[in-house]
Amino acid sequence: MSSPEPQHDALYEQLMSISHQAYLDQAYEVAYHTLCAAMYRARDLNNVHHLREVLQEADTQKRTLDRAHPEHPLSSSSASSRRHDSVYGSLQRHASTLIRLLET
Repeated sequence: MSSPEPQHDALYEQLMSISHQAYLDQAYEVAYHTLCAAMYRARDLNNVHHLREVLQEADTQKRTLDRAHPEHPLSSSSASSRRHDSVYGSLQRHASTLIRLLET
């Protein structure tokens, strides 16, 4: 069962903050993996609100990276050239699945 109200969790908030700061510092792999860690923390808390925040941040990071640095290995176009899905796309699908599981 999901949390009805967003709950304060210092670890989740730190992970989201680190992901965001790493992204701003162009440490894209650190940003991505820290965002994954935040997703798992949100899952451990059964917190749909936090999972939606992760989903939104993943979308923002993906769109910005694709626009500003399409040559970066984590970009959608780079992944596509290797015939793979974007890691951010995978993260978004995983977070969406977790949301559906918690809402049922």
